[in-house]
Amino acid sequence: MVGLGVWIAFVATGSALLAWAGFAVLTLHLTLGDTLMVKGWRKSNPDARGIAYFRAMTSLLKRPLPLAHACISPLAWFPALAAAVISS
Repeated sequence: MVGLGVWIAFVATGSALLAWAGFAVLTLHLTLGDTLMVKGWRKSNPDARGIAYFRAMTSLLKRPLPLAHACISPLAWFPALAAAVISS
């Protein structure tokens, strides 16, 4: 919710600082989400070998809501980056 608040403030003011702050918060949230996804996958598959991130992502194929969230997140990240660059 912090990222959304910063983004709304950026849209209202057009401040480049708020655009970059919103982008940073979004990046941190996405990183945290990926970390939690991999930790959850490792917890349910403690003896598995291989690249954990790839395996955790492929496990999302069985779970439609997290899969949709993972597919939509770049649709927020790249425009946020573009808005921050353009506003600078």
